[in-house]
Amino acid sequence: MDIKNEYRAANKGYSYVPGLVSIIIPVHDRNKLVNCLKAIETQTYPKIEVILVEFKGLPAEKRNIGFVASEGEYVYFLDEDEYISPTVVEECVKKVKEGYDIIAVPVIKSVPNEYLARCIAIIRESTYKTMFFKREVLENIGLFDPRYRLCDDIEIRLRALNAGYKVSVIDTGSLIHDERVTVTDTLRKTLLSRKAFKMLRQIYGRETYQKLVRTQFHRRRILRELLTSPAHILGVVLIMVVRFIARRIP
Repeated sequence: MDIKNEYRAANKGYSYVPGLVSIIIPVHDRNKLVNCLKAIETQTYPKIEVILVEFKGLPAEKRNIGFVASEGEYVYFLDEDEYISPTVVEECVKKVKEGYDIIAVPVIKSVPNEYLARCIAIIRESTYKTMFFKREVLENIGLFDPRYRLCDDIEIRLRALNAGYKVSVIDTGSLIHDERVTVTDTLRKTLLSRKAFKMLRQIYGRETYQKLVRTQFHRRRILRELLTSPAHILGVVLIMVVRFIARRIP
């Protein structure tokens, strides 16, 4: 599929609204969506439109549909279990005006009550979420690749970096990720992500892939977190073993 040409064919002669930020949210769980929308309502930046995409499809497909329906000069892809602090959108727009094309937002993990959910949160590799784009970036490199059932966000970031676009991180705002997930959820995502990670290594090369996923960095981070929370060592080891086995299932 030629994602770039498909988008251009569908939007010939299209024009955006200057200064508008289109926040696009694929919807799976409306219970979590409530807090996501409340966080958007507190934003200090005034020109925002919210596009909810709700149908049975892959995240990449939903994001692409939302983008085509959007009108903003800037686009920000959120998930329904992500809650942004009040200045995030304003800071992202400011960074773009400073000359950057893609903006990353620091991620803060929520602290779930359940023991295993806390263990999963320690393992999760979220430190930044790089999903705020100048519209022209996606118009030039194409939209999300639906061949990736997961990791489509990683793939589009690699594509943009290879095209020479510049990335920056906002200074004070942050994104809170809802960590209320189960071992079953983790196992399912591990199984689904195997093909995606293999494709990323094949297309972009092992060296580029390793720089992006930063495996050694996250291993050290997990160790540091366990040193401050030794009660979770057994649970973390259990989940990591389950993930290791799942990644090697034929």
